[in-house]
Amino acid sequence: MLAAWIAPVVLLMVVSACADGERSRNELSQQELDNIRSLGLLDSGEVILGLHSNAGGRDPVLNAGGFYTDRRVARYWIDKDPEESSTKSAWLAEVDTFIPHFNNPWPASSSIQVRTGPHSWFNLYVNGDANDVSTTTFYSGLLEEWTKAREPRTGNAETLH
Repeated sequence: MLAAWIAPVVLLMVVSACADGERSRNELSQQELDNIRSLGLLDSGEVILGLHSNAGGRDPVLNAGGFYTDRRVARYWIDKDPEESSTKSAWLAEVDTFIPHFNNPWPASSSIQVRTGPHSWFNLYVNGDANDVSTTTFYSGLLEEWTKAREPRTGNAETLH
């Protein structure tokens, strides 16, 4: 009898732990934005265009997330043990490529590998797979901002004589 309800409870816990999904800048609280700024991942005037958190819990965005702005892509993990916490970021103009890994078997999380060189990369973890609308919307938005960041700028370049 006990075993009959354990599996549904465990499944519910796993699903709810990974259910935060994508958030836009309008959905982030001031506390969440301040937390990301305190990590050195968001400059003044820089706006988060898309954020994914798969940390679960009561305040998932405060614990972990991956996001992009019009300037950068970043991820962070805040652990109870400060030595286990980590942040990674790259300017969009310096990114060589993004490699999506959206259909990983459980317990691995879906991710986007951010490559800035042949031996330089990090994973930005997302909540969802290739069929998840918020994941594909996040990825499409990231690619759009990356394309813009890589376009040559005009109007400010000095003319050589």
